[in-house]
Amino acid sequence: MALHIKKSNPFLFYPFALVGVLLVSFVPPLLVLGWGCWGTTYWLDTTSVSMAMDGLGFYVAALMLRRFERFPQRNPVAFILPISFSVFGVVLTLVLILRAAYSVKLILIGLLLTILLLAFQHRFSRRSRQLNLFTVPVGEGNQFKNSDHYTFTRLDKPLLPEGEVAGVVADMQSGLMTEDWQRFLSQCALRRIPVYNAMQLQESITGKVNVRHLIENDFGDLSPSLFHQNLKRLLDVLFLLLVSPVTIPLIAAITLWVVFDSPGGAFFIQRRMGFNGEWFNVVKFRSMTVNHGGEAFTEEGESHRITRVGMVIRKYRLDELPQFWNVLKGEMSLIGPRPESETLANWYDREVPFFLYRHVVRPGISGWAQVMHGYAAGVGDMKEKLEYDFYYIKHFSLWLDLLIWYKTIRTVLTGFGSR
Repeated sequence: MALHIKKSNPFLFYPFALVGVLLVSFVPPLLVLGWGCWGTTYWLDTTSVSMAMDGLGFYVAALMLRRFERFPQRNPVAFILPISFSVFGVVLTLVLILRAAYSVKLILIGLLLTILLLAFQHRFSRRSRQLNLFTVPVGEGNQFKNSDHYTFTRLDKPLLPEGEVAGVVADMQSGLMTEDWQRFLSQCALRRIPVYNAMQLQESITGKVNVRHLIENDFGDLSPSLFHQNLKRLLDVLFLLLVSPVTIPLIAAITLWVVFDSPGGAFFIQRRMGFNGEWFNVVKFRSMTVNHGGEAFTEEGESHRITRVGMVIRKYRLDELPQFWNVLKGEMSLIGPRPESETLANWYDREVPFFLYRHVVRPGISGWAQVMHGYAAGVGDMKEKLEYDFYYIKHFSLWLDLLIWYKTIRTVLTGFGSR
C-alpha cells in the first residue's frame, strides 16, 4: 500500500462523510419544497428516492476522492468535477433502470452541494498538509527537496529540535547508518514519532519505484491479488461489450481514414512481450509511413515519418483502439503497463535483472506510466517509465486503475504526452 503520513486533520473522513450525506440528502428538499415536504406522504413520493440518490452520490464521490489522494497527484482537486458528475451519472442510470420516480431539481441541487462540500473539505484540510519532516543525512536520506506539502530539514546530529515533529525520514537499507543514528531512530519510535523509510516515502511522493532498489524489496508484498486480476478481466470484457455500439463504427471509420490518407494497410502489427512473459501480436492503427525503419520506440526528430492522420490519432490515443481485440482475447487489459516490443524487452532484460517481473500483470492499453509521463523518446525516458510501471505493480488495486481511467480521459481530451 502507499505510504501514509500520520498527521492531525480536523476533517476526518467518516465524520465529514456523515455530515455531508445528511446535508446533501436533506437540504435540497428544504430548498425546493420548504417545510411542507415533511407531510405524511413524504416518504412515498419522488423526494425520498432523490434524497437517497443524493446521499449515495455524495458518499461514493467523497470516498473516491479520498482514495485518489492516497496516490501521488499534482492537483487532486481537479478530480472533484469529473468524479461528481460521473458518480451522479451512474446513480441516475441505476434509478432509470429500476424505473424509480425521482426529482431532477433535487438531484441537480445534490450534485452542486457535493461539488461545493468536496471543494471546501479539500481547501480546509490543505492547511494541515504542510509537514515538517526531519531527514537522517545517510544514503537516500539526502535526496529530498521541499515541496508544497513537505518541508525537509536535515539533521546534523541524532537529536530532534523542540516543537512539533511530523516524522523522521531515514534510509533503512543504508550500510552507512552508525550506531548513534540507529539508537536515535529507536528512541523516536519509543516516543511514538513516525520513522519513515526514505525509499518508500520517495515512491509515495513521485509515483515511481527506483529500479535500483526494487530487488531489495519483499517480492511477496508485490504479488498482485489473483482476485483483483480475475475481477479486472471480467470488468474489461463487460466494458468492451457495453461500448461496442460506439467503438465498432469508430474503428471502421478510422480504418478507412488511414487507408485513404497514405499508401499501406490500416493496421500495424508488432510482436510484443505480454502476460507471464509470453509473446503476442499487438494491433494498432498505422500512424507512420510504411517501411519507415527506426528503433523500437519513437525517437526525437522522427515526426516527419508520421502521417497526417497519424498526427491526430496519436495525439488522442485513437491509434490504440484496435487493441480492444487483444483485450477480448485475454492478451491485454484496459489498464496496465504498456507491452514492450521484442527489441526493447530484450534490452530491458539485459539491463534490469528483474525486468520479467513487470509481466506478472497483463499489459494495458493505458497505464500509470502513460498518464504520468507520456511517450518515451530515448533510453532515459524508457528507464523512467519503467519506474512508473513498477510502482503500478507494487500498488496494484482497483482504486489505482480507476484513477488511471480518469487520467486517461484527460489524456484523450488534451493530448497530454503525445508525439
